[in-house]
Amino acid sequence: MGFEINDNTNITWFSRYIDTQVKFDQVGLEDPNATTFTQQFFNRVELDGSYIDGRWKPTVGINYSSIYRHSQDFPSIQVPFPFVQDSYFNGRRLQADWKNFVGITEDFSFIGGIDFDRSWAYSNVDGAQGWGTMAQTGLYGQLRATLFEILNLNLAGRVDFNDTYGNVSTWRAGASYLFAPTDTKVKASYGTAFKAPSLFELYGAGFFCSGNRNLSPEYSRGYEVGVEQGMFDRKFTAGITYFFNTYYNLIQCPPPFTSLQNVADAQSEGFETFAQIKPFSWMDFNFEYTFLIARNVTANTPLVRRPQDTFNIRGEVRPWDDVRLGFGVTQVSSRYDFNAVTGAIIQPSAYTLVRFTAAYDVRSNVQLFARAENVLNRVYEEPEGFQAPYFQAFFGVKARF
Repeated sequence: MGFEINDNTNITWFSRYIDTQVKFDQVGLEDPNATTFTQQFFNRVELDGSYIDGRWKPTVGINYSSIYRHSQDFPSIQVPFPFVQDSYFNGRRLQADWKNFVGITEDFSFIGGIDFDRSWAYSNVDGAQGWGTMAQTGLYGQLRATLFEILNLNLAGRVDFNDTYGNVSTWRAGASYLFAPTDTKVKASYGTAFKAPSLFELYGAGFFCSGNRNLSPEYSRGYEVGVEQGMFDRKFTAGITYFFNTYYNLIQCPPPFTSLQNVADAQSEGFETFAQIKPFSWMDFNFEYTFLIARNVTANTPLVRRPQDTFNIRGEVRPWDDVRLGFGVTQVSSRYDFNAVTGAIIQPSAYTLVRFTAAYDVRSNVQLFARAENVLNRVYEEPEGFQAPYFQAFFGVKARF
């Protein structure tokens, strides 16, 4: 919900509440009374402005979210000795941010700000408890420059002040060059990243893969280089990008699967390709393909749940101004995963998903929409042991006031 305070300032409120009940089975067994109840709440208030003829655009926001999850599985005839009988998790998160866009000149701009994040978590698994808090404040800035209308440069940096892991600095630099006579763009970037363990990874209670307060953060660095080519007045655009990433202190749950550990360094590399076709103003198609090789370099084994080949097709037609019809196809190749019963490495079969979408603008501020997922009713598990939904249909209405 949004409200225009004046010509330069808007306020927006977003809120969502989700209440679910899920019945699930134990691994390899039919379990009639295993149930999980989940309640989630998300809330954000945001103030946006545009001043000095649009040269300064500040955004101030505050978020609050919470999640409560309660799982019960008491003894039954089918499962007289369940792994866990009664467990629950309660997490809360408060975030605040101030972001600024400053247009220094037509060709130079700066984006910078500050954000704050504090989280609380408590878990209880059959009496085994874990709880903790974490706070982090970040300062960041990014400078963008366009030179001679063909060369784009950007340099970004960030400093995080984490109350558990201290101060961490990360950065990223990138550039792209457009050769106008052939509409060819060449691009490259390099950057570093930091990821603190989640509160569940630190303090989560349980008998399998429980939290570990001695975990170290994960770090990564990577680069990418690519080229894009436009043709026929940009009615056809294609590109390919090669990427290479290295991860340090990877958090995993090694045998005997009792607690999480920093056990590995990992690498991922591959390439992404895309093609976009716009034969008419009312029709467009997108093709995307990703080839990925991801390995645990410490153990010299493949990383699980990273498919080598992923292919996507998306299309949309707008036969009338108020009607949009779309479709999508996703093909995911076989990938490595853990067997849900034995824990051994397996390769689940590839799968293909088809979806359709439709939208109709009843009025300028009212829209009817529909979406169908997994139209072919494929049976697949992602990850292994968690069966994905069969065919689904969604209908709804959007209104703006």
